[in-house]
Amino acid sequence: MLTALGCVRSRLKRSKQIGGFALKTYLEPARETPVVYEPDVIVCGGGVTGCSAAIAAARCGAKVLLAERNGVLGGVATAGLMANITNMFMTSRDVPVVKGIPKEIVERLVAEGGTRPNWHRAELPGIVIDPEIFKLVLSEMLMEAGVEILLHTITVGAIMENKRIRGVLFENKSGRQAALACNVIDATGDADVVHFSGAPYQFDKADGSMEFRLANVDLDRAVDYFGEHRDTFPENMDYVRDYDSFRRNWYEYGFLFFPHGGGRKFGPWKEAVERGEYKTERGGWYGLNAFGMYALRGDNTVVVNSNFHHLSGVDVREFTRVEIEARRMCYYAADFLRKHLPGFENATVIATAEDWGQRITRYIMGRQTLTREEAKAGRKWDEVIGRAPFKEPDEPTYGFEIPYGIMVPEGIDGLLAPSGKTVSTQPRGMIRGMSFCMTLGQAAGVAAALGSINQVPASNMPIRDIQRKLLEQGVYLGEPDRLRELGLI
Repeated sequence: MLTALGCVRSRLKRSKQIGGFALKTYLEPARETPVVYEPDVIVCGGGVTGCSAAIAAARCGAKVLLAERNGVLGGVATAGLMANITNMFMTSRDVPVVKGIPKEIVERLVAEGGTRPNWHRAELPGIVIDPEIFKLVLSEMLMEAGVEILLHTITVGAIMENKRIRGVLFENKSGRQAALACNVIDATGDADVVHFSGAPYQFDKADGSMEFRLANVDLDRAVDYFGEHRDTFPENMDYVRDYDSFRRNWYEYGFLFFPHGGGRKFGPWKEAVERGEYKTERGGWYGLNAFGMYALRGDNTVVVNSNFHHLSGVDVREFTRVEIEARRMCYYAADFLRKHLPGFENATVIATAEDWGQRITRYIMGRQTLTREEAKAGRKWDEVIGRAPFKEPDEPTYGFEIPYGIMVPEGIDGLLAPSGKTVSTQPRGMIRGMSFCMTLGQAAGVAAALGSINQVPASNMPIRDIQRKLLEQGVYLGEPDRLRELGLI
């Protein structure tokens, strides 16, 4: 008679290499997983990409299920506490090129008091948001569109039929569940579904950081202090032109945006580092004097971004260790600000991000690849699904075109991967900002919905049908002459 331990040992197999480690494997007993959901479109990941995709798909008439691993929607913007949407809505020449659902989301934030109304200006480097209000706005927009939302739900597998994805596997407090759909959108940010599906992808070692939030700050005093040392204020950095525009954005428009990395250039802080009062590197940590800061006028809180660490993979043990260390780094940086930034003397850490902000992990090998050189040269794409700016003097007047194929993984039908971190670009992560992510998400949602309604993989949908529906949803694809070239008007 076998003991319990004997039963386990009978299913253990020899060690083999998994993720760079020599591990034993365990042969799981066969089991049946209930098919609990059968929507038209499944969206895995509820960050800004996934939410935009789900809203767009539902507005096309598709039945949509969205699954998010956290207890809140918004991803990097909320659980990651990145309370700033980089203002890539218009070009450096003040031409608006990002509209549709991304613009609608920001306007909803304005209406709810989650950001300020004077955001649509090229001079503003970032649209600072209230992450708590953002959670509400996204939830309500999804529910209004008729999307079914599952929180605390992790995607753990892909249901495949040869090279065609047919659904995904979830795990949550209700157990292991299956969901079937005609098309699946991988908005996990780490290409998890792509990985489970067997589609080819690549991986880059990259850095990340953890945001934290301070309360009890006198931001008027801090802004004035920067002005007292304007000769070392970090100009032309992180889209901040100079101290005058920095001050104007705060006092006239209600946005505080101190450039990420600006702490390295600011004179009084450089002197404190040189005196040995603060280390910019500790262990594997570096850039501890980056000090990006984001706040809304009328609030006494500010979000700070000031630490970096490299991660070599997606190993949960490494992520766990780095996240624990990151929280101590947040307090270390906060202590420096209390001592060296007037107005921060009584600042208190009231939140550290729930999620570590990893810039790049897995990314797909797409049907098309968008390069920085092509974007700057204004290359035209027959499969254009959106436009975006670079905010550079020589950028195209109407921004650059984003092609649909960069979110279509090679070798798998029925799967789209529109997260800005995972699409096929060179350099990697070239369009990972939130406005880009929302643009990509809306296009993926439309394509997946139309594909499901017509019972075909989204990658097989005629691009003109996708483009016409995007235009109906308010997306900007170009001026009338460009739309005529595409046969859309």
